[in-house]
Amino acid sequence: MGAADTLLSWHEGQLRADAGQYADAIRLFHAGRHPATEDVKWGWNLYVDGSVAFLRGDRRNLEAARAKLAALPRPPELKDTIGPDGKPKAVRWPMNIRVLDNFLRCWEQSYKAAYRCPPPGS
Repeated sequence: MGAADTLLSWHEGQLRADAGQYADAIRLFHAGRHPATEDVKWGWNLYVDGSVAFLRGDRRNLEAARAKLAALPRPPELKDTIGPDGKPKAVRWPMNIRVLDNFLRCWEQSYKAAYRCPPPGS
């Protein structure tokens, strides 16, 4: 399975999770995992683990995945980019941690609602 296939599996899984089809979403999320050797510094699979834990109602494993993701050092090749205004634009790190934070903050809601959970104070 190539990178495009794993990305398609992931996004189909998100659509299934939005529709409440959690078992299908979990299967597709697992199909969207990256080879461990390619993911060691990026944390995609930790995002997968956290998302699956949320769908399973497993807060402990969601918290563990979030903690491991938060501990990943920023890869040196992940540089800030230049925005359309010509000014430097920071690339958020770690990637996808916001979603895992949303899941924790809106724990008892559906995937669809928790994924879009507003940040505190908004």
